[in-house]
Amino acid sequence: ALAYLQTRGDVIDTRRVLFFGRSLGGAVAVATSVNHPTAAMALMLENTFTSIDDMVDHIFPLLSRIKRWVLR
Repeated sequence: ALAYLQTRGDVIDTRRVLFFGRSLGGAVAVATSVNHPTAAMALMLENTFTSIDDMVDHIFPLLSRIKRWVLR
């Protein structure tokens, strides 16, 4: 999506792009902003999580003993 936006200079002001992530999309938005630090002017996250590791503990506490193999 970012590559496409960057080719649309006729319609999109590439200096004013905002990365937005909600829930699981928060991880995608953060990863995109880390991998392309100058591609957006801002990053906005809504209802996202701190890490998949934390979410396993919160949602599936019974899996916490095996999560290191599952998350690999």
